[in-house]
Amino acid sequence: GVFPVIWNVRQSLDDPSSMSFSTRFAVRICRALSTMPAGVIYNSKRALGQHSEFGYRNRNAVVIPNGFFMPEPKKIVAKSPRVFGIAGRFHPQKDYDTFFKAAAIALSARPDARFRAAGHGLDPHNAAVASLVKSAGLAPDAVDLCGEISGMDRFYESIDILALSSRTEGFPNVIAEAMSHGKPVVTTDVGDAAAIVGPAGFVVPPTDPRALAGAMIKAMDLPPEEYEAMCRQARARTEASYGIDRIARQFEDFVRSQPG
Repeated sequence: GVFPVIWNVRQSLDDPSSMSFSTRFAVRICRALSTMPAGVIYNSKRALGQHSEFGYRNRNAVVIPNGFFMPEPKKIVAKSPRVFGIAGRFHPQKDYDTFFKAAAIALSARPDARFRAAGHGLDPHNAAVASLVKSAGLAPDAVDLCGEISGMDRFYESIDILALSSRTEGFPNVIAEAMSHGKPVVTTDVGDAAAIVGPAGFVVPPTDPRALAGAMIKAMDLPPEEYEAMCRQARARTEASYGIDRIARQFEDFVRSQPG
C-alpha cells in the first residue's frame, strides 16, 4: 500500500530573527508546500497557531506534545530553593546572554544563589561563553559550566529550579524532563512553555533579564512547604499529560486514521 506523508513540525515562530537563514528559507518553502502532506503534527499549540498565521494551510493539522519516560520518583524535600540549572546547546535561540544577566541580578539580591549550565558549548574553555559571563558582570566561577552531559538525570537531581531563557521554542523538552524529576521551572513565555509549567513555576517575557531575575528571586523566596508543593505539582503534571505511552498512542491513532 501507499504510506501517507505526514509532517512533524517541532519549532514555533516566536522569534524568526534567531533562526539561521537556511531555517527561515525552509519555513518559507514549506509554507508553499503545506497543502501536500496528508497531515501535519505540531508538537505545540503555539506552533500550530503561528504557522497558520504565517500561511501554512493543511486541513488535517493536530497538536501532539512530546512524550517522556518517567523517572522513578524521588523523595521531595521541603526546603528553600537556591540552585538554578539551565540546559541546552549554546545557541542564540537559547539566549544565554539573558540568562547570565539575570543570574547576575539575582545574585546581587541573593548572594546564596547558585547556577549550573549544561549543554554543548557551555564549558569554561568556550571564549564566547566566557565573554557573555564577563559582560553580564559575573565572576568566572559564578556559573558552574558543565558542558555536554550524557546522562541528564544527575543534573536534574543536582538543581532546585530549572531555568529557561529561550527566545523561541516549540515544545521545550527540558522543561518537561525537569518537571518529571519534580523540579519547578522559571521560564520565558516561548512555545508551549507556559502551558507545560502551569502552576509549577514562573513565566516571564523573553529577552528580559530583570523579569527573569525577578522570577528567580520569587522562587528563592518561596516558603519550604510551598516549594515542596510546587515540586509535587511539577511531577504530577508530566505524569498526567506527557507519559511516553500516552503520547505514543496519540501518534499511532493519528497515523492509522489516515487514508492510504
